[in-house]
Amino acid sequence: MDQSERLRRALRPFAWVDGDPDPRGLQAGFVLLVVLDRLLRRAAGVPSGDGNWPLRGAALALLILLVVMVLPRSWRRTPVIAALAVADLGVVGVSSLGPQDGGTSLLVVLPALWLGNRLRMPGALITVAGSLLLITLPSLAVHGLEGEGLSRAVPMPIAAGLVALALAAGLDLAELARRRAEEGEQRLQRTLETLEAERQTSQEVFDGADVGLMLLDERGRLVGMNRRYEEFIRLSLPDDDLPWPGNTFAADGTTRLTADQLPSARAARGEEFEDYRMWSGADPATRRAVSVSGRRSVSPAGNVVGAVVAATDITELMRALAVKEEFVATVSHELRTPLTSIVGYVAILLEDDTLSAQAVAQLRVVDRNAARLTALVEALLQEAHHADGPVPLEREEVDLARIARASVDAAAPTALAEGVEIECDLRDPVLVVADPQLLAQVVDNLVSNAIKYTPRGGRARVSARRDGERVELTVADNGIGISEAERGQLFTRFFRTRAATESAIQGVGLGLSIAKAIVESHGGQIEVDSEAGRGSVFRVWLPVGDVPS
Repeated sequence: MDQSERLRRALRPFAWVDGDPDPRGLQAGFVLLVVLDRLLRRAAGVPSGDGNWPLRGAALALLILLVVMVLPRSWRRTPVIAALAVADLGVVGVSSLGPQDGGTSLLVVLPALWLGNRLRMPGALITVAGSLLLITLPSLAVHGLEGEGLSRAVPMPIAAGLVALALAAGLDLAELARRRAEEGEQRLQRTLETLEAERQTSQEVFDGADVGLMLLDERGRLVGMNRRYEEFIRLSLPDDDLPWPGNTFAADGTTRLTADQLPSARAARGEEFEDYRMWSGADPATRRAVSVSGRRSVSPAGNVVGAVVAATDITELMRALAVKEEFVATVSHELRTPLTSIVGYVAILLEDDTLSAQAVAQLRVVDRNAARLTALVEALLQEAHHADGPVPLEREEVDLARIARASVDAAAPTALAEGVEIECDLRDPVLVVADPQLLAQVVDNLVSNAIKYTPRGGRARVSARRDGERVELTVADNGIGISEAERGQLFTRFFRTRAATESAIQGVGLGLSIAKAIVESHGGQIEVDSEAGRGSVFRVWLPVGDVPS
């Protein structure tokens, strides 16, 4: 047993604030103080007066101690301590009956403390009553109601009561604080258990999601990722020998991505993106195609607190698209040769002056439908070609206004036949470095659509201008327009609006997707502002660029 443990056990009987103290220890301490007071009186030559009251008080204290010593252990509880404290008040009262009480009266504090500690507020009342009965009244009876007797008798019960009351109040407050602390600790514990349960549930949902998720903090550092995202990374990094980012490829499946091109790096830089397609893994049998989106996470105060990267497995979709595009390209190639023959032989037959008017009319129907089918095949071939990646360009400095005027002139007969008026604002040259043939294809498509989707009596307007370091082409009409719900799909391959379908307007929904691919290959943008029933405005922005050497 170490010294601290021995000291703790030795002092335990006097630890009356915490636990049940041993009455023997309490009384022994009180007796020692009473005897000490008596010895100091004797040594100082203080007279004891008639009756030798201090000596009688010491004797009474020793008698009480003797009684306490022989009490069985089962009696050493609060009632015994309370009775003991009241008896000690009597000891103080007897000792104070002498002509000079010395320090004995101060000992009233000890039983007051014991009663206040054990019985709290009732103990304070017992202290006051006991002091009055055992100290004040005997003192007044011996010393009288005047002078020193009154000053010695009256303050003592008040002081003893205040001591007991202060201790009782303090202990009650301490007990209340302790209970509140325990209740707060229990609530905190329950809250922590609830939060832990919610965290585990959230983690299970996070890990069980079929979508790969990565969380970044405001500095772009990794906070966490779920199992699905880890699977994609393991496909790119099957072993530790590969340098980061391992076998990660662009949407074409062959171009390796650099670390800066990864979705996590882009999100860490604060970029927001959607449907960023890439391949994870080099083995064709196990690699997966992934569509990744990145969004910044913003607090209610508007501060960026991180980013979320979500990755969806689109392998089957990509393979289906590849099969579809291969099929479309194959069919288109197979159709081109017989269509060329049909168009050629129809042209030869139409030059024969011996044909009847009915035959000529029938051949013109064949020629018109063959031309339409040829245009469709060319569109399908272009779409299959553009789907493989950026459109190859042969750039040179061209006049966008001149290209637009040529497109309007070529479409003028069709516009006249459809009853659509075309206005132009193409007087000044608008120079831009671009592929003239592909740029003309974009303008032709937009002008053709403006005429096609504008009812008879409507108008279309074409304009071009330079705006700083870019040029702008605008094609506007007051035709049938596009609903808000359909605008987001307008540049999707094979998409046609409901109004176009219901009006039986010819088309397959490839022109705008091809135009978008051509514009984006030039580093530009194409946008539409439209409202159903009020027409549409298409705008194309292209960088001016430098003339290639």
